[in-house]
Amino acid sequence: MEVLAGDPDFNVVLNESDCSFVFDFSKVYWNSRLQAEHKRLIEMFQPGEVIVDGFAGVGPFAVPAAKKGCYVMGSDLNPESAAALQGNAERNKVADRLRVSCKDGRVFIREAVQAIWDDPIPFSEPSNLAKKRAKEERRARESGNAGDRGIGREVEAPLPPPTPPRRRVDHFVMNLPATAIEFLDAYRGVLAPLREKDPEAFEQVYEDRMPMVHCYAFTRELDVSSAGADLRKKGGTVRMASSTDAVSPSAPLEGGKGPLAAASRSLTTPESELKRWKRIFDSNAKEFTGQKYLDQDSFVNAIASQGDLSRIDRESFGVLFRVADTSRRGLVSWDDFT
Repeated sequence: MEVLAGDPDFNVVLNESDCSFVFDFSKVYWNSRLQAEHKRLIEMFQPGEVIVDGFAGVGPFAVPAAKKGCYVMGSDLNPESAAALQGNAERNKVADRLRVSCKDGRVFIREAVQAIWDDPIPFSEPSNLAKKRAKEERRARESGNAGDRGIGREVEAPLPPPTPPRRRVDHFVMNLPATAIEFLDAYRGVLAPLREKDPEAFEQVYEDRMPMVHCYAFTRELDVSSAGADLRKKGGTVRMASSTDAVSPSAPLEGGKGPLAAASRSLTTPESELKRWKRIFDSNAKEFTGQKYLDQDSFVNAIASQGDLSRIDRESFGVLFRVADTSRRGLVSWDDFT
């Protein structure tokens, strides 16, 4: 990363999803444009579920999921990212619910499934939810006491039913769009050793549903069907699925190259979002030799379209322009922009 002006201080404190993240921007990856997707996926997770994040970065999925009450196993091959992930888990007081590793994604996926099976996770209510429940129970007791004219007498709240230890992975997150598709082979047969070792226990744990794999990938296609074809070409055995669809663990995937031992979904940037950015690009672009491009001024206008430059000045946005200008022509095309 090149410093154009100012002190070479890349340490960042950033707030997202009610969590605080600290990291060195020159050594790790972060993209604030993905905030809506972070929120969408986290809202899908339910307290008590087990999440395996093989490309966790500094924790944009892992830390909020743990704070919500999920148990998360997160890993990143970049030691700087793994260290920041551990620090962010501690900073947000979820280190007891987020286990951090620094491993290759393919190895980590397979090891995580086995580790959770061999060492089941005892369910523990996160402190924020426990405090909320205790407050509600206290109000209920007070209301019951007053209504029963028995002020001062304790009313015992019923104990919640015991929750068995967790042995099942509910979600896999693969947020490495450039190459995540290449790691999908890690799921082939990943559950087979569990079934072979204890068929009865396996059926009890995975009888109601299989894990969901959230695999992100890049495509420049705006049309959903064209994007699906593009990703199938890249992934070979990947079948595109809708938000309500899933791939059966025993059904062969499209292309006839064998089964995938997990439900899977390939996610791309939503078509509506791509169209929105295309409108922004077209409204700011200028024509050069018959093609539309953004120069530095129009690029800054596009990504700061609401004019809020109070916290980031135009020179800082210019650094992003230098990154996007891959051809080093001082012009950014639509392909560069996306």
